[in-house]
Amino acid sequence: MYKKKCDICGETYNYEKKHIGKKIKCRKCRNIIILKNRKINNDQDIIEDPKDDLNQTVRMTDSKTNRNYNIFNLISILIIIVFVGIAINHFLINDGNSSNPSNPSNEDVYINLNNNYNSLNNGQKIFNSEDAHGINELLIKNGTGKDAAIKLYSNNVLYLYVYVKSYNEVLIDNIPAGQYNIAFTSGLDWDEDNNEFLKNVAYYKFSDVFEFEVLEKYGGIEYTSYEVTLHPVRGGNAPTKRLDNLDFHMISPQGDSI
Repeated sequence: MYKKKCDICGETYNYEKKHIGKKIKCRKCRNIIILKNRKINNDQDIIEDPKDDLNQTVRMTDSKTNRNYNIFNLISILIIIVFVGIAINHFLINDGNSSNPSNPSNEDVYINLNNNYNSLNNGQKIFNSEDAHGINELLIKNGTGKDAAIKLYSNNVLYLYVYVKSYNEVLIDNIPAGQYNIAFTSGLDWDEDNNEFLKNVAYYKFSDVFEFEVLEKYGGIEYTSYEVTLHPVRGGNAPTKRLDNLDFHMISPQGDSI
């Protein structure tokens, strides 16, 4: 059993391990409360719940957010996210590294100084399913020196194919509930006729399945939000594996996926 007090009014909430990382609205003062990873021992003291030191090369965070908070709290949260995001992104780009050979290697992370390579606009959708009517979110961060194109697919059918430029990020905010896989290619000089890179090409697939859900809870709508990084990071918890050209291009709207 876990325990959390509201920082504003002191109202106490008990919750189970499966609710860690979720955000709820205090029933007394309406403050937004993050259910952290702390538990209660026999003496009712709050202690840390031990976790493994995860060190894979790609980080994935899973959080569920209530959208029915007031404007003041929303503005405050956005300001905090901006500053924290800038600091974390700077740290990850400069300090992130890994020795895991199954993930993007250091050879894949370099600065592209040649502006003559063809590329798409950041966030441009190469393919978008007609079923894109959800509210779940996926934030994709590309901290490498190469552009990337990401495929989101479910039940062997391609749902979304989106372009993420080097040192940029893209937020997808219309994902329906369901289980999805993510694969991506990185490289330089995009070929718009064949939808692939022509230089320094590599293909990867996230080993984990990403589950998105929407629930009516705590007086509001609770949805799933993931964040994935395409560059090696310390403490990442979502490993990837290499794909070959054929396997990647078999992920299609017709469902000829791996």
